Amino acid sequence: MMKAFNRKRRGCYRRKRGISGTSGNVPTGAYKKAKLIPVKTLATITLALAMGAGAMLWWRDTPPSGSCMYWAQDHYEPIPCGQKIPGARIIALDSIRLKNFRRITRPDTISYQSKGKVWYSKISGKVEFYTWGGEHPVVFDYRLKPVTKYIIDTYILSQVITSE
Repeated sequence: MMKAFNRKRRGCYRRKRGISGTSGNVPTGAYKKAKLIPVKTLATITLALAMGAGAMLWWRDTPPSGSCMYWAQDHYEPIPCGQKIPGARIIALDSIRLKNFRRITRPDTISYQSKGKVWYSKISGKVEFYTWGGEHPVVFDYRLKPVTKYIIDTYILSQVITSE
C-alpha cells in the first residue's frame, strides 16, 4: 500500500499550496521560472535606444547652413554670417525664432482665442501681426506687444465688418 501512495505522489501532479492557502493538484510545468534578460544586456539595449533617439533629435534640429539669419518679407531666412544682403540686418541665428517667427499676412484669421499667441506692432498708424513676441524684425527700436481684446475688436473685427 505504501508503494502505491509513493507512485501516485511522484506522478505528473504534485501537491502544492494554492494562492488562497488551500492545497490542490497543480501540473508540474506550471511553476517553471521565466528566463530573465541579464542586467548588462538590458542596460546596453536601453543605452543604445537612448543614444539613437538623441541622435535623431539632434540631426532633425540642426540649423540650416550658416549661423546667422535675416528678415525676408514675412519670415527669417538662414544665411552665412559672412554674406551681405543689401537693406537687411543680419543677426545671430536663433533656431526657435527661425522656425516659429512669422508675420501674419491675413489678420482676418485672428480670433479671441489668439490672445497670448499673437503679437502686434503699430508703427505710423499701420498695424502688423506676428506669431512670436520680442523685437520688431524691421524697426529694431520697437517691441511687439501681445494682442488684446481691444486690438482684436478695433483693428481686426472692425475691418472684417466694413469690408463686407
